[in-house]
Amino acid sequence: MKETKRNISFALVLYNQDKKSEKLLSDLFKYSDKYNAAIDTIESIYIKIIFGLFDDNEKSPAMQRKEFINNIPLGIKKKCSIVHGDCRCYIGNIGAEQRWNYTADLPDFKYKLKTLLNLQPGEIIKI
Repeated sequence: MKETKRNISFALVLYNQDKKSEKLLSDLFKYSDKYNAAIDTIESIYIKIIFGLFDDNEKSPAMQRKEFINNIPLGIKKKCSIVHGDCRCYIGNIGAEQRWNYTADLPDFKYKLKTLLNLQPGEIIKI
């Protein structure tokens, strides 16, 4: 492992797959760009968004996340469930020689994911 521990913020997003998923994802990705967010993971109906993955913004990761959540467009909000928060975690190339992934290794991920899976579309909570 080649990583360092750093303060970051995150938003875990769950969305319903349907005929309009491609537009929803496009809108979410464009919106994320406004807040210097890194789309870290896209897996089926799950997306991990990280604020502070790269140190190239004058605002703190927590401020970026708060602005992202507070201004999320209704078209995205009503179709997604979101768990968000701040943490200190390992950032960097995580994996092994055969496969590295530059990512944020969120602590208590099982709890975060379980909480996300229990939300209804439109629900957003900070943990």
